[in-house]
Amino acid sequence: MSGTAPSKNREERIDMEVVVDAYNEDERAMGWYYYLQDKLQFPFKAKWVNRQRPQGKEIEVVEMSPEDECIRSMFVEVRYR
Repeated sequence: MSGTAPSKNREERIDMEVVVDAYNEDERAMGWYYYLQDKLQFPFKAKWVNRQRPQGKEIEVVEMSPEDECIRSMFVEVRYR
């Protein structure tokens, strides 16, 4: 998570653009899924960071994972090696 303080304008924009008409958590997740799928431009470079490699490794993000895999969290497909 970022250290950005909550913003009323940001929260209102999320409610109006991302999760409009979402009545439960699954609908909110799908709102985010389609919003990200529409707004992100694939492919793009990213840094994969984990405990074993805190400095990160450059990877290429090629697309969103299938929507049925993104009900609880957003996942992407990456080209690695």
